[in-house]
Amino acid sequence: MKTSSHLQTVHRGSRFLAWSCLAVAIIWPLISVGYVMMGNEAELFSTFGVPPPVGATVVLKAGQRLVISALNVIPILAAGIGLWALSRCFRLFSAGEFFSVRTVGSLRRFSGWTFCYTALSLIFQPLTMLAVTFRFPEGQHLALISFGPQQLHALLLAGTVWVISGTMAEAGRLADENAQFV
Repeated sequence: MKTSSHLQTVHRGSRFLAWSCLAVAIIWPLISVGYVMMGNEAELFSTFGVPPPVGATVVLKAGQRLVISALNVIPILAAGIGLWALSRCFRLFSAGEFFSVRTVGSLRRFSGWTFCYTALSLIFQPLTMLAVTFRFPEGQHLALISFGPQQLHALLLAGTVWVISGTMAEAGRLADENAQFV
């Protein structure tokens, strides 16, 4: 059976997105760690939302940079696991497997890990700020928790995809059950 041009576009797009998700899942943590380990202090302070210390010059030592990298990369690794699951979902789409248990499971894992990434970012952001300001003069240490529209949007989107994938799983289960009666 010949596939439609629309379906061929879905297959091609899914293959591209599958490879893109894998690339981002691998490259993002590496770039993050490299940036913290080699970036200059002023840029790092700005990246992590920390104002430069007043009345002092602070040099981030290698051990401190390792701690900052570790704290910063933990949520990114959760996102990477989610992207890995999404890549699998796209690979299954490109193979024409749209509503299978494997596809729905991959989509559900992606949404769960996206939720974890957002939640972990909220937890690790103040810890990372403390690590960045560790060598700051007394009274200039900083730890802020920030929850705004971006975090809310990410949590709602992840929750929505999780519910939709659960609904798809139930629809697949019912279709299999009905097929057994025929």
